[in-house]
Amino acid sequence: MTLPVVLIAETDGLDWSFALPFFALGPVAILGQTFNIEAYRRADAATLAPVGYAWVLTAAAFGEVPTLKAAFGALLIVAGGLVLTFSSRFRLRFSTPR
Repeated sequence: MTLPVVLIAETDGLDWSFALPFFALGPVAILGQTFNIEAYRRADAATLAPVGYAWVLTAAAFGEVPTLKAAFGALLIVAGGLVLTFSSRFRLRFSTPR
């Protein structure tokens, strides 16, 4: 895909200083995916998956409001992650010895 893009850019007179930041998107995406894979290697998936839904909060910070269904679904996923994370701690603390 590089050759057609370069040919189109040259024929349309694209200003390469405008396009240069877009070239950083590939390496940044690879770095982000590497961090994501490493996180799933180190943590339990059921605990880590709700963290991925932080995009809802990030989107809201930039003025993008999720639909009611999306917000409710994200809330259920985060609540499930919290239950999975803290349920073993509560069982250990409040369990009676046999």
